[in-house]
Amino acid sequence: MDELDFLKNQWQKEDRFPQIKAQEIRSMLHRSSSSIVQWIFVISILEFLFGLLMSFVLPDLEFRSAFEEYFVLAVEGVFYVVIFYFIYHFFKSFRAIRSTKDAKSLISSIIVTREHVERYVKFNIYFFGFSIVTAGLFSLHEKIFASDVERRTMDIVFYVAIFIALIAIIGWLFIFLVRLYYRVLYGILLKRLNKNYEELLQLEKEVE
Repeated sequence: MDELDFLKNQWQKEDRFPQIKAQEIRSMLHRSSSSIVQWIFVISILEFLFGLLMSFVLPDLEFRSAFEEYFVLAVEGVFYVVIFYFIYHFFKSFRAIRSTKDAKSLISSIIVTREHVERYVKFNIYFFGFSIVTAGLFSLHEKIFASDVERRTMDIVFYVAIFIALIAIIGWLFIFLVRLYYRVLYGILLKRLNKNYEELLQLEKEVE
């Protein structure tokens, strides 16, 4: 049993100084929530830096046309803008939770943070899925148009069949791993944040 659980049990058992006990628990929930959101903010930055590092380490893509190059650059630009948006809100939520003084503001900040984390996770999963499909389509386009005209019809049928099979297998496996990563890492943090949220609501009801 951690210090917070021990303090809550003692507060529920004792009738003396209920407001003091409640304030102590509220203070501990405040610190705990601030620490959780700080971790979310730090992890999102580390993920961004890791992705940026991989873009330099991995070999450059060879584009068949200017359209493909501009399309990929545009998609990457949108991705970084959205990621910066979430990082900014994680930092904003951290500052809001750390500086808040009353329970209602803390509860409200937790709700906002929880919503942003859920959207952040969904965006990354959808983006990875979109990237896999797009890379597959570019590869399929290159294979087909690299063939002789006489063989192009048969190549289309063959490569489309291979493409669908590979995308189904590789895409499912990759997205499964990405979802597992986000579910385990952010799931743990959100679970703790939700627990603090529920305990704050219960605390406010009991001290009224």
